[in-house]
Amino acid sequence: MSIDLYELIRRFEPVPLDGDMLRFYVQRYEPDTIFEKLVYEKIMKNGVSAKTFIVGSYGLGKTTFLNFWKSKMDVPFPRSPLEASIKRNIPIVVKVTFDDNVAKFLYSLLKGIEKGFKKPGWIYYVSLNQEYERLFRYISQVVENVLTRYEKFGKLDLETLKSALSFILENTEVPIIFLIDSFVYTDKLETIAFWLDNLIQGQNNTSFVIASTPDTLHNFRMKYPFIVSKFIEIRIPGYTSNEMKAVFAKRVEGYANSDNPYYPFKEEWIETIWSHFPILRDAIKVAQRALTYAAKDGKLEYRHIEIAIKEAERAMETTVLFELDELDRMIMKALAELGEAGPSDVTRWLKNKGYDVAKSTVHYRLKEPLSKKGLVEKVSKGRRSKYRITDRRLIELLKYL
Repeated sequence: MSIDLYELIRRFEPVPLDGDMLRFYVQRYEPDTIFEKLVYEKIMKNGVSAKTFIVGSYGLGKTTFLNFWKSKMDVPFPRSPLEASIKRNIPIVVKVTFDDNVAKFLYSLLKGIEKGFKKPGWIYYVSLNQEYERLFRYISQVVENVLTRYEKFGKLDLETLKSALSFILENTEVPIIFLIDSFVYTDKLETIAFWLDNLIQGQNNTSFVIASTPDTLHNFRMKYPFIVSKFIEIRIPGYTSNEMKAVFAKRVEGYANSDNPYYPFKEEWIETIWSHFPILRDAIKVAQRALTYAAKDGKLEYRHIEIAIKEAERAMETTVLFELDELDRMIMKALAELGEAGPSDVTRWLKNKGYDVAKSTVHYRLKEPLSKKGLVEKVSKGRRSKYRITDRRLIELLKYL
C-alpha cells in the first residue's frame, strides 16, 4: 500500500475538517452564503453582535462548518505598532464543545477569552487600543480571582463563574464570538437559563453561534422559548448530487492523474454512492472503504464501490444504531473496539478519532440515554465505573459505522 493511498484515505476520513484539512472544505449557498450575510458580515463589517443556531442532523458537517468560519473570523492581531494603529475591532473568537457540567462549561468560555490574547501581536494591539487594554485588565483580574482557583480546586461556585463572565462581557465593547459545538439539551441548563437570557439580550457586543441537532433545538425551544426566540436558525441540509461531486473532487485534489491507480472516482461512481448515502459523512465512509479494498488489487474498480456500499448498508439496517446521534454512535463504536471501558477510556478513544468532547459528556451519555435504551450496561461499581455493549450482535455491526 503506497504512502499516497494512506494520504488519500486520510483526506476521506469522516472526522471534522480542521487546520490544514480545511483546504478541502466546499462552500455551499445554503448554509454558507446565508451565514456570511446574516452573521459574518454583521459581526466583521458592521461591528454588531449575532445570535445563531446552526442546525443539522449527524454527519452533515456542523463541526466542520464552525471550524471553517472560525478560520475566517479569527483574524490575527497586528504584527507591529504601525499596523495596530490602523486596524480596529478585531474579535476574540472562542470555540468550545458544550459540556453538560455547567460550571465546567462557563469555565471553558472564560478560559477561551483568556486564550484569545495569546495570539502573536496582541501586545502591540493592547498597548495602542484603549478598549482592548481595558478588556485585558479585566481578564487579568478574572484569571487571578477565578480561573486560578478553578484550576487549583477543580470546582468553583456557579454564581462566581456567572458573575465573572457577566463582568467581562458587560464591560467591554470588544467583539467576542462564542462558537459552541455539540450543544445538547439538559435539565442542568435550568441553573443558568435566566442568566443566559439576560446576557444574550444585553447591550454587550457578544455573539453566540451554537451548533445542535434538530431534536436538541426542539427540546430546548419547548423548555426555553424566550431564549431560542432571540436566535436566527441556519439549517445545514443534505447534499445534492452536484454538491457531493464537488466535495469528492476537492478531497482528491492533487491525485487526479493517470499515474494514480486509486484516483478515478468517476462521476457515475460518486452518483451511485450519493444515491445510497445522501448524508456526506456516510458517503465519505463508503469511499474510504472502497479505497481500502482497492489497495489490495492496486487499482480502484467499480466492484470495490459495490462492496463498500453493501457493507455500509448492512450497518445502516440496524435501526437502533442509525437513530442514535453521531456522538452516541461513536461512543458505542468505542466500546465495540475497547470491550469494557470507563468514560476516561472512551473519551481518549474519541479524541484520537478527532472528536473534541469532555469526559463528563461521555459519562452522561453512557449513564443516561445509552443505558436507558438498553444499549450499554454498567459492569463495575464505584468511582471507576466501566460499561460494555449489552447485545454482542451489535459489536459486529458497529465495525461498519
